[in-house]
Amino acid sequence: MGPVQEIKLLRVFFTNSSLLKTSEVVKYAAGYVTCAVIAILFVIFALVFGIIFCTFRYRGRKVLPCEGGICAPTPVLLALLFILCWLIAGLICTFYMNQKAHDEVSYGVRDLSRTLQDFRVSVSRIPEAISKVVTEFEVPKAKVFADLESFRPVINRTVNDKINNEIRPLLEHALKTARDLEGAAQLVLSINVTLRNLQTRQKNLNTELSNLREDLLKVLSDQNCVNCAEASSIVQRIQLGEIQTSTVGELVKKIINVRKINLLGIFQKALQALNNMPDFVNTQASRSISDVAVALNSTEAEIRLYASSFPINQYIGPINSGVLTFEQKTDLYGEEVERYEYYRWIVGTVLCCVLLLIVACTVLGLILGVWGLYILRDPDSSRRRRNDGASFLLIQVYLTFIFAWLLIIFVFITFLIGGNIQKLICKNWANGDIYRFLDDPKNLPNDINLKKQLGLKENSSFTDMYNQCKSGSPIWDVLQFSKPIDLDSAFNISQYTSGLEEKVNNFTLNVAPLKTMSTIAVRVLMEYNNSGVDQVPFDSMLEQ
Repeated sequence: MGPVQEIKLLRVFFTNSSLLKTSEVVKYAAGYVTCAVIAILFVIFALVFGIIFCTFRYRGRKVLPCEGGICAPTPVLLALLFILCWLIAGLICTFYMNQKAHDEVSYGVRDLSRTLQDFRVSVSRIPEAISKVVTEFEVPKAKVFADLESFRPVINRTVNDKINNEIRPLLEHALKTARDLEGAAQLVLSINVTLRNLQTRQKNLNTELSNLREDLLKVLSDQNCVNCAEASSIVQRIQLGEIQTSTVGELVKKIINVRKINLLGIFQKALQALNNMPDFVNTQASRSISDVAVALNSTEAEIRLYASSFPINQYIGPINSGVLTFEQKTDLYGEEVERYEYYRWIVGTVLCCVLLLIVACTVLGLILGVWGLYILRDPDSSRRRRNDGASFLLIQVYLTFIFAWLLIIFVFITFLIGGNIQKLICKNWANGDIYRFLDDPKNLPNDINLKKQLGLKENSSFTDMYNQCKSGSPIWDVLQFSKPIDLDSAFNISQYTSGLEEKVNNFTLNVAPLKTMSTIAVRVLMEYNNSGVDQVPFDSMLEQ
């Protein structure tokens, strides 16, 4: 019978055993029925032949009259040796199989109990695994704290190197340039004042010179003046030289407007701010590190809060309860199975010892027979040894008639029970067919719904769960709950660390005052540049 027919038979047995057809059961157990018929015939034959043999022996008659060469001592001896070899081989196999069956039953019962216990322990340890996940957050948290503490001196060293090697030389050079510009602006203003004074004095001198020239011309134009024409011509040509300088009025206005901003003060304050920058950076770094620490602690608190509020017992409670109940029943029935197996083992051992006794009688009978037939020359001694050997062989025959039927019944019962257990349970357990059998709710009684009792989805598959367990998948991923929760997503730290990532990404140094002063200084320098101070003709002015 194939697996499909077996499943149908088991389905009917579990759901409604009254519908079982005798023909189907006989078809399924055809091999066992055949063995039962053979065992019954053997028992009947052994009992009947034993009774007949004993009756004939009691009356002194031969059961099977035998004459001729086949009944000669040598053929009988060879036949007995052949039977002895079979007995020894059967004895060894019987001892081995009896002990093997005992070990397999004990191992199977304990393995089933251990498997259920391991599964239940795995399920019950899910809360411990969740707590471990929460606790293990301390590891990256401590690592982040250590990295942040080591980051502080790196920031200070980087800032100091940047300030001393790049910014400070630029600021000092800018301060020198500002001083030069301030001096140039002051010089332009001084020149402007000097030019104004010169222009005023030039006007006064021109007025006085004109008056003097007119007076001289009046004197020289007098009629009494002799030879004054040449002198009068010279006097008329007398005049002051003009100051040949371009106007700087617009430039002065621009410079005055620019000088309203204290450029030197700006660069001096910038240098002062630069000197205070390490402390300022250290303060900001400490504040940012504190913000990150607060974010880390907040993340840990969120994870712990979620873990404490997670209804894990709502999911694993039904499974633990169901598996524990099944485990207790398995242990109870397992103890009964082991107890009956122990009785079976004792009976089997006793029967094996009887077989050993039969073999011993056969060996002694053969030894004494060979000794009497072929070794001893004295007729009386030879006859006594042969009689002794025959007695041992008769004991072997009586023991065989007495215990053979018990042995065949014992073997048949062991074969019947063990074969069905091996075929229906062990084989299906090993190849996974038992899970496919449980997947179909039609195979179980109507009042038994394993998936509902275990809190699993109706469309869940025990076969898939078994294969996933076999491949080493986490137990939470294996269990297909009716209201599933993805623990990997629920305890994915990245979804709790968005605030932390924002704090880390926004970890910047605020140097706004320095930037403001730099912006103002750049604008002032541009104003100086646009004022045209570099185009003032200082050389021509000084020459004038």
